[in-house]
Amino acid sequence: TTLDLAGGSRIAVGPELAISLETGGGKVTAGADGTVNLPGGAITLKGTPQSTAEARLDAASETKVTVTRGSARLTGEGNSILDMNRGESATLKKSGVIRVIDAIPSYFDFRLAVGDTATIHDPKGSTAVQFQFGSKCAQGGVIELDKDNRFRTAKISSGKENANIMVEGGSWAYRLRCTSGGSEGNAVASGRIAVKRDSGSRKLPPPQRPIPIDADGRTWRVSYQSVVPSLIIGMKGTGSAYKLTLAQGGKAETFEASKGSVTVKGDKLKEGTYTYWFVVDGVKQPKSSTLIIDFDQTAPQVYIESPSNGKPWTAPIEVKGAVMLGWSAAVEGITLPIDKQRRFKATVDAPPGQALAIRLSHPDRGVHYYLRRQKK
Repeated sequence: TTLDLAGGSRIAVGPELAISLETGGGKVTAGADGTVNLPGGAITLKGTPQSTAEARLDAASETKVTVTRGSARLTGEGNSILDMNRGESATLKKSGVIRVIDAIPSYFDFRLAVGDTATIHDPKGSTAVQFQFGSKCAQGGVIELDKDNRFRTAKISSGKENANIMVEGGSWAYRLRCTSGGSEGNAVASGRIAVKRDSGSRKLPPPQRPIPIDADGRTWRVSYQSVVPSLIIGMKGTGSAYKLTLAQGGKAETFEASKGSVTVKGDKLKEGTYTYWFVVDGVKQPKSSTLIIDFDQTAPQVYIESPSNGKPWTAPIEVKGAVMLGWSAAVEGITLPIDKQRRFKATVDAPPGQALAIRLSHPDRGVHYYLRRQKK
Protein backbone atom coordinates (compact mmCIF):
# COMPACT_ATOMS: atom_id res chain seq x y z
CA THR A 1 0.00 0.00 0.00
CA THR A 2 1.25 3.54 -0.73
CA LEU A 3 0.28 7.02 0.39
CA ASP A 4 1.30 10.24 -1.35
CA LEU A 5 2.33 13.38 0.56
CA ALA A 6 2.62 16.96 -0.66
CA GLY A 7 5.65 17.39 -2.90
CA GLY A 8 5.35 13.93 -4.47
CA SER A 9 6.54 11.83 -1.52
CA ARG A 10 5.26 8.24 -1.55
CA ILE A 11 5.17 6.30 1.72
CA ALA A 12 4.83 2.52 1.90
CA VAL A 13 2.30 1.64 4.59
CA GLY A 14 2.76 -1.63 6.46
CA PRO A 15 1.72 -3.05 9.82
CA GLU A 16 4.78 -1.52 11.49
CA LEU A 17 4.77 1.87 9.77
CA ALA A 18 2.23 4.50 10.86
CA ILE A 19 1.67 7.89 9.24
CA SER A 20 0.07 10.95 10.81
CA LEU A 21 -0.55 13.61 8.17
CA GLU A 22 -0.39 17.33 8.99
CA THR A 23 -0.79 20.46 6.89
CA GLY A 24 2.19 20.91 4.59
CA GLY A 25 3.83 17.63 5.49
CA GLY A 26 3.64 14.49 7.53
CA LYS A 27 4.88 12.68 10.61
CA VAL A 28 6.14 9.13 10.18
CA THR A 29 6.43 6.61 13.02
CA ALA A 30 8.15 3.24 12.53
CA GLY A 31 8.16 0.22 14.85
CA ALA A 32 10.67 -1.47 12.53
CA ASP A 33 13.00 -0.41 9.75
CA GLY A 34 10.84 1.53 7.31
CA THR A 35 11.69 3.52 4.20
CA VAL A 36 9.95 6.62 2.91
CA ASN A 37 10.68 7.59 -0.68
CA LEU A 38 11.24 11.33 -1.09
CA PRO A 39 11.88 13.58 -4.09
CA GLY A 40 15.62 13.17 -4.66
CA GLY A 41 16.13 10.21 -2.32
CA ALA A 42 14.67 8.44 0.71
CA ILE A 43 14.73 8.22 4.48
CA THR A 44 14.95 4.94 6.38
CA LEU A 45 13.76 4.99 9.98
CA LYS A 46 15.51 2.63 12.42
CA GLY A 47 12.76 1.48 14.76
CA THR A 48 11.80 -1.54 16.84
CA PRO A 49 8.51 -2.46 18.54
CA GLN A 50 10.13 -1.52 21.86
CA SER A 51 11.76 1.69 20.62
CA THR A 52 9.97 3.44 17.79
CA ALA A 53 11.59 5.90 15.41
CA GLU A 54 9.84 9.06 14.33
CA ALA A 55 10.50 11.81 11.80
CA ARG A 56 8.77 14.97 10.69
CA LEU A 57 8.69 15.56 6.89
CA ASP A 58 7.99 18.95 5.33
CA ALA A 59 7.95 18.71 1.54
CA ALA A 60 7.95 21.70 -0.78
CA SER A 61 10.65 22.72 -3.27
CA GLU A 62 12.90 20.58 -1.05
CA THR A 63 12.13 18.19 1.78
CA LYS A 64 13.04 19.07 5.34
CA VAL A 65 13.57 16.03 7.55
CA THR A 66 13.61 16.30 11.34
CA VAL A 67 14.21 13.19 13.46
CA THR A 68 12.09 13.52 16.59
CA ARG A 69 12.69 10.05 18.05
CA GLY A 70 15.21 7.27 17.50
CA SER A 71 17.51 7.39 14.48
CA ALA A 72 17.31 7.38 10.69
CA ARG A 73 19.41 7.38 7.53
CA LEU A 74 18.80 9.97 4.83
CA THR A 75 20.02 9.05 1.35
CA GLY A 76 20.17 11.17 -1.78
CA GLU A 77 20.63 10.28 -5.39
CA GLY A 78 24.33 9.98 -6.19
CA ASN A 79 25.15 7.93 -3.08
CA SER A 80 25.02 10.81 -0.59
CA ILE A 81 24.26 9.45 2.91
CA LEU A 82 23.56 11.16 6.25
CA ASP A 83 22.99 9.22 9.47
CA MET A 84 20.70 11.20 11.76
CA ASN A 85 19.81 11.01 15.45
CA ARG A 86 17.05 12.46 17.55
CA GLY A 87 16.97 16.25 17.37
CA GLU A 88 18.83 16.51 14.06
CA SER A 89 17.43 17.98 10.87
CA ALA A 90 18.48 18.30 7.23
CA THR A 91 17.07 19.13 3.82
CA LEU A 92 17.02 16.92 0.76
CA LYS A 93 16.89 18.67 -2.61
CA LYS A 94 15.22 17.08 -5.62
CA SER A 95 18.69 16.85 -7.15
CA GLY A 96 19.69 14.50 -4.29
CA VAL A 97 21.88 17.04 -2.46
CA ILE A 98 21.68 16.79 1.35
CA ARG A 99 22.25 19.88 3.51
CA VAL A 100 22.59 19.59 7.31
CA ILE A 101 20.54 22.11 9.32
CA ASP A 102 20.98 20.96 12.91
CA ALA A 103 23.41 18.26 13.98
CA ILE A 104 24.01 16.97 17.52
CA PRO A 105 27.72 17.48 18.19
CA SER A 106 29.69 14.41 19.26
CA TYR A 107 31.95 16.69 21.33
CA PHE A 108 31.38 19.56 23.75
CA ASP A 109 33.03 22.90 24.37
CA PHE A 110 31.46 23.62 27.70
CA ARG A 111 29.48 21.81 30.42
CA LEU A 112 26.47 23.24 32.26
CA ALA A 113 24.50 21.68 35.12
CA VAL A 114 20.79 21.66 34.27
CA GLY A 115 18.93 24.32 36.19
CA ASP A 116 21.78 26.84 35.94
CA THR A 117 21.47 30.11 34.06
CA ALA A 118 24.53 31.59 32.36
CA THR A 119 25.87 33.77 29.58
CA ILE A 120 28.64 32.31 27.39
CA HIS A 121 31.12 34.70 25.78
CA ASP A 122 32.46 32.74 22.83
CA PRO A 123 34.80 34.14 20.13
CA LYS A 124 33.26 31.61 17.74
CA GLY A 125 29.71 32.81 18.34
CA SER A 126 28.21 29.32 18.80
CA THR A 127 28.95 26.79 21.53
CA ALA A 128 28.63 23.01 21.82
CA VAL A 129 27.11 22.72 25.30
CA GLN A 130 26.89 19.50 27.29
CA PHE A 131 23.96 19.68 29.69
CA GLN A 132 24.73 17.61 32.81
CA PHE A 133 21.63 15.88 34.25
CA GLY A 134 23.11 15.05 37.67
CA SER A 135 20.67 12.84 39.57
CA LYS A 136 17.54 14.35 38.04
CA CYS A 137 16.84 11.63 35.43
CA ALA A 138 17.84 8.09 36.41
CA GLN A 139 16.76 6.58 33.06
CA GLY A 140 18.00 9.39 30.83
CA GLY A 141 16.39 12.55 29.59
CA VAL A 142 15.77 15.00 26.77
CA ILE A 143 17.01 18.58 26.62
CA GLU A 144 14.70 20.99 24.80
CA LEU A 145 16.11 24.35 23.67
CA ASP A 146 14.02 27.17 22.23
CA LYS A 147 13.93 30.95 21.90
CA ASP A 148 10.39 30.76 23.27
CA ASN A 149 9.88 29.27 26.75
CA ARG A 150 6.71 27.55 25.47
CA PHE A 151 9.05 25.22 23.50
CA ARG A 152 6.82 25.01 20.43
CA THR A 153 9.75 24.79 18.00
CA ALA A 154 12.39 23.32 20.29
CA LYS A 155 15.71 21.82 19.28
CA ILE A 156 16.16 18.57 21.20
CA SER A 157 18.94 16.24 22.27
CA SER A 158 18.77 13.16 24.47
CA GLY A 159 21.14 11.08 26.57
CA LYS A 160 21.59 8.93 29.66
CA GLU A 161 23.52 11.26 31.96
CA ASN A 162 23.99 14.27 29.71
CA ALA A 163 23.09 15.61 26.27
CA ASN A 164 25.08 17.70 23.81
CA ILE A 165 23.49 20.45 21.78
CA MET A 166 24.84 23.28 19.63
CA VAL A 167 23.71 26.63 21.04
CA GLU A 168 23.80 29.46 18.52
CA GLY A 169 24.10 33.16 19.35
CA GLY A 170 21.22 34.74 21.25
CA SER A 171 19.19 34.05 24.37
CA TRP A 172 17.56 30.64 24.85
CA ALA A 173 15.26 28.87 27.29
CA TYR A 174 15.95 25.21 28.03
CA ARG A 175 14.38 22.42 30.06
CA LEU A 176 15.08 18.80 30.94
CA ARG A 177 12.37 16.16 30.56
CA CYS A 178 13.04 12.67 31.87
CA THR A 179 12.41 9.57 29.74
CA SER A 180 10.83 6.44 31.12
CA GLY A 181 9.80 3.54 28.90
CA GLY A 182 10.34 5.67 25.81
CA SER A 183 7.99 8.52 26.80
CA GLU A 184 8.82 11.95 28.15
CA GLY A 185 7.63 13.00 31.58
CA ASN A 186 7.28 16.44 33.10
CA ALA A 187 10.11 18.96 33.03
CA VAL A 188 12.33 18.47 36.08
CA ALA A 189 14.73 21.37 35.56
CA SER A 190 14.90 24.52 33.45
CA GLY A 191 16.98 27.62 32.95
CA ARG A 192 18.23 30.13 30.43
CA ILE A 193 21.44 30.26 28.44
CA ALA A 194 22.78 33.00 26.18
CA VAL A 195 25.69 32.96 23.75
CA LYS A 196 27.47 36.18 22.73
CA ARG A 197 30.23 36.50 20.15
CA ASP A 198 32.81 38.05 22.44
CA SER A 199 36.49 37.37 23.04
CA GLY A 200 36.74 39.31 26.30
CA SER A 201 39.80 41.08 24.92
CA ARG A 202 38.65 44.70 25.42
CA LYS A 203 40.69 46.55 28.03
CA LEU A 204 38.81 47.62 31.15
CA PRO A 205 37.91 51.29 31.55
CA PRO A 206 39.84 53.34 34.13
CA PRO A 207 38.22 54.11 37.51
CA GLN A 208 35.58 56.80 37.21
CA ARG A 209 36.33 60.12 38.84
CA PRO A 210 33.65 62.14 40.68
CA ILE A 211 31.18 63.52 38.14
CA PRO A 212 29.94 67.13 38.41
CA ILE A 213 26.25 67.89 37.82
CA ASP A 214 24.13 70.97 38.58
CA ALA A 215 20.87 71.69 40.36
CA ASP A 216 19.47 73.74 37.48
CA GLY A 217 16.07 72.19 36.78
CA ARG A 218 17.35 69.89 34.05
CA THR A 219 17.51 66.08 33.83
CA TRP A 220 20.99 64.60 34.24
CA ARG A 221 21.97 61.05 33.30
CA VAL A 222 24.99 59.27 34.79
CA SER A 223 26.01 55.87 33.42
CA TYR A 224 28.39 53.79 35.53
CA GLN A 225 30.68 50.97 34.44
CA SER A 226 31.17 48.95 37.62
CA VAL A 227 30.19 50.90 40.74
CA VAL A 228 28.18 54.11 40.98
CA PRO A 229 30.65 57.02 40.94
CA SER A 230 30.67 59.89 43.43
CA LEU A 231 28.84 63.04 42.33
CA ILE A 232 29.64 66.71 42.86
CA ILE A 233 26.27 68.48 42.87
CA GLY A 234 26.46 72.25 42.61
CA MET A 235 24.21 75.27 42.21
CA LYS A 236 24.65 78.90 41.27
CA GLY A 237 23.98 81.68 43.75
CA THR A 238 25.21 82.79 47.16
CA GLY A 239 24.40 81.86 50.70
CA SER A 240 25.89 80.65 53.97
CA ALA A 241 24.03 77.39 54.65
CA TYR A 242 23.21 74.83 51.98
CA LYS A 243 21.17 71.64 52.27
CA LEU A 244 20.86 69.23 49.36
CA THR A 245 17.93 66.81 49.29
CA LEU A 246 18.02 63.61 47.20
CA ALA A 247 14.67 61.81 46.93
CA GLN A 248 13.88 58.41 45.45
CA GLY A 249 10.92 56.06 45.92
CA GLY A 250 9.29 58.14 48.66
CA LYS A 251 12.50 58.34 50.71
CA ALA A 252 14.82 61.32 50.98
CA GLU A 253 18.32 61.94 52.26
CA THR A 254 19.85 65.34 53.00
CA PHE A 255 23.43 66.58 52.81
CA GLU A 256 24.52 69.84 54.45
CA ALA A 257 27.37 72.11 53.34
CA SER A 258 28.67 75.64 53.79
CA LYS A 259 29.01 76.24 50.06
CA GLY A 260 26.97 75.61 46.94
CA SER A 261 28.66 72.33 46.11
CA VAL A 262 28.05 68.96 47.77
CA THR A 263 29.99 65.73 47.17
CA VAL A 264 27.81 62.64 47.42
CA LYS A 265 29.79 59.41 47.71
CA GLY A 266 28.94 56.66 45.23
CA ASP A 267 28.11 54.17 47.99
CA LYS A 268 25.21 56.47 48.98
CA LEU A 269 23.67 56.13 45.52
CA LYS A 270 22.08 53.32 43.54
CA GLU A 271 20.66 52.69 40.09
CA GLY A 272 17.38 54.48 39.44
CA THR A 273 15.80 57.94 39.20
CA TYR A 274 16.22 60.70 41.79
CA THR A 275 14.70 64.13 42.29
CA TYR A 276 17.00 66.64 43.99
CA TRP A 277 16.98 70.27 45.10
CA PHE A 278 18.79 72.74 47.34
CA VAL A 279 17.58 74.70 50.35
CA VAL A 280 19.73 77.83 50.81
CA ASP A 281 19.58 79.71 54.13
CA GLY A 282 16.26 78.01 54.87
CA VAL A 283 14.67 78.82 51.52
CA LYS A 284 13.92 76.05 49.02
CA GLN A 285 15.19 76.88 45.55
CA PRO A 286 12.47 77.02 42.87
CA LYS A 287 14.10 74.52 40.52
CA SER A 288 14.04 70.75 41.24
CA SER A 289 16.25 68.58 39.06
CA THR A 290 16.17 64.93 37.98
CA LEU A 291 19.06 62.47 38.15
CA ILE A 292 18.98 59.14 36.29
CA ILE A 293 21.66 56.60 37.23
CA ASP A 294 21.98 53.53 34.99
CA PHE A 295 24.47 50.80 34.24
CA ASP A 296 26.54 51.14 31.07
CA GLN A 297 25.75 47.90 29.25
CA THR A 298 28.48 48.55 26.66
CA ALA A 299 31.37 48.84 29.12
CA PRO A 300 33.60 45.76 29.39
CA GLN A 301 33.49 44.09 32.80
CA VAL A 302 36.08 41.38 32.22
CA TYR A 303 39.41 41.32 30.41
CA ILE A 304 40.99 37.97 29.52
CA GLU A 305 44.69 38.35 28.77
CA SER A 306 45.71 34.69 28.75
CA PRO A 307 45.39 32.13 27.27
CA SER A 308 45.10 33.52 23.76
CA ASN A 309 42.27 32.12 21.70
CA GLY A 310 43.23 30.03 18.68
CA LYS A 311 46.84 29.43 19.70
CA PRO A 312 48.55 26.25 21.00
CA TRP A 313 48.55 25.62 24.75
CA THR A 314 50.80 23.63 27.01
CA ALA A 315 49.55 22.21 30.30
CA PRO A 316 49.32 23.60 32.87
CA ILE A 317 47.58 26.56 31.26
CA GLU A 318 48.23 30.09 32.49
CA VAL A 319 45.00 32.02 33.05
CA LYS A 320 45.41 35.76 33.48
CA GLY A 321 43.08 38.74 33.32
CA ALA A 322 41.28 41.48 35.21
CA VAL A 323 37.75 42.28 36.35
CA MET A 324 35.80 45.28 37.52
CA LEU A 325 34.86 45.59 41.18
CA GLY A 326 32.38 43.00 42.46
CA TRP A 327 33.36 40.12 40.16
CA SER A 328 34.82 36.76 41.19
CA ALA A 329 36.68 34.28 38.97
CA ALA A 330 37.01 30.49 38.85
CA VAL A 331 37.94 27.62 36.51
CA GLU A 332 36.42 24.14 36.94
CA GLY A 333 35.32 24.96 40.49
CA ILE A 334 38.72 26.33 41.55
CA THR A 335 38.55 29.95 42.73
CA LEU A 336 41.11 32.30 41.17
CA PRO A 337 42.48 34.87 43.66
CA ILE A 338 41.96 38.54 42.71
CA ASP A 339 44.45 41.16 43.93
CA LYS A 340 43.88 44.80 44.92
CA GLN A 341 44.28 45.90 41.31
CA ARG A 342 41.42 43.53 40.40
CA ARG A 343 43.77 41.22 38.48
CA PHE A 344 43.83 37.42 38.62
CA LYS A 345 46.51 34.96 37.61
CA ALA A 346 46.72 31.17 38.05
CA THR A 347 47.66 27.94 36.27
CA VAL A 348 44.98 25.34 35.60
CA ASP A 349 44.74 21.86 34.10
CA ALA A 350 43.58 21.17 30.56
CA PRO A 351 39.77 21.42 30.24
CA PRO A 352 37.53 18.34 29.83
CA GLY A 353 35.96 19.77 26.69
CA GLN A 354 37.19 21.50 23.56
CA ALA A 355 37.32 24.92 25.24
CA LEU A 356 38.62 26.37 28.49
CA ALA A 357 35.76 28.05 30.37
CA ILE A 358 36.67 30.88 32.75
CA ARG A 359 33.74 31.49 35.10
CA LEU A 360 33.10 35.09 36.14
CA SER A 361 30.22 35.91 38.47
CA HIS A 362 28.71 39.07 39.92
CA PRO A 363 25.86 39.38 42.45
CA ASP A 364 23.94 41.73 40.13
CA ARG A 365 25.24 40.75 36.66
CA GLY A 366 24.94 36.98 37.00
CA VAL A 367 27.22 34.18 35.83
CA HIS A 368 29.32 34.58 32.68
CA TYR A 369 31.71 32.10 31.06
CA TYR A 370 34.51 33.28 28.78
CA LEU A 371 35.74 30.56 26.41
CA ARG A 372 39.16 29.96 24.93
CA ARG A 373 39.97 27.31 22.31
CA GLN A 374 43.46 26.20 21.40
CA LYS A 375 44.89 25.59 17.95
CA LYS A 376 45.67 21.92 17.49
